[in-house]
Amino acid sequence: MNDRTAVSHAFIAPQKIMWMAWDRYQRTGRNDTIKVDFYSGMPTMFSVKKYSDVLEKLRVQRGVGGLFQHNLLSVDSANRKATFKKADDSAVSVDYTILHVTPQMGPPDVIKKSPLADKAGWVSVDSATLRHTNPEYHNVWAVGDCSSLPTSKTAAAITAQAPVLSENLFSVLDTGKVSGAKYDGYTSCPLLTGYDQLLLAEFKYGLEPKETFAQYLGDQATPKKFYYHLKKDLFPWAYWNFMLDGNWYGSNAWTRPTFPSTA
Repeated sequence: MNDRTAVSHAFIAPQKIMWMAWDRYQRTGRNDTIKVDFYSGMPTMFSVKKYSDVLEKLRVQRGVGGLFQHNLLSVDSANRKATFKKADDSAVSVDYTILHVTPQMGPPDVIKKSPLADKAGWVSVDSATLRHTNPEYHNVWAVGDCSSLPTSKTAAAITAQAPVLSENLFSVLDTGKVSGAKYDGYTSCPLLTGYDQLLLAEFKYGLEPKETFAQYLGDQATPKKFYYHLKKDLFPWAYWNFMLDGNWYGSNAWTRPTFPSTA
């Protein structure tokens, strides 16, 4: 490692600040004195292979170190050392100048210790209907961070989950049955790869890409300035002015999706 080393640990969010920092170092003429390394507990740069391949290529091109299946164990801030556990259960200590960390996360105890939780501690819901899997708790529904839904927990995912939940909930209240509304796992990870450039990852269950703009603007795995401004300007505006009021439907924008009346 060079004399000044920046380490970024985890998966998606740390990549954003890592790439922005890398770009800033280039623009300020410090690229020859700073070495950036990416440490992640995951085996690849991203869970969806299409986007992971692009990010891996970008990492190599930019000279960013990639150390995968490294889980952060501890930080010795006084001596600027970070210790990671590797896939073979051995530990390695790394010197750093700047350390950016996203800590491991999990469900809160109020859910984890309740009868609503699955084995991992999340509210156990059907991945399509969003209703609790235990008939004893069929009056319980969940979306977002607390749920067991096997997809990335993002604001974009909520915009797709909420209409399904409300459609099914009101259908149960009106008819006693869930409707034909099903959540397909849609989520989005707008991934900054530098100033004025963003890779817009959109995918559904099975880690299958489900892109909104590809047919108009080309492959969303290619970082573009337009996608950057969606993230910087449109998405925050839509969040504060429409999403919080339940009037923003993600890839559908202001148009509420329609569903079959019965399951």
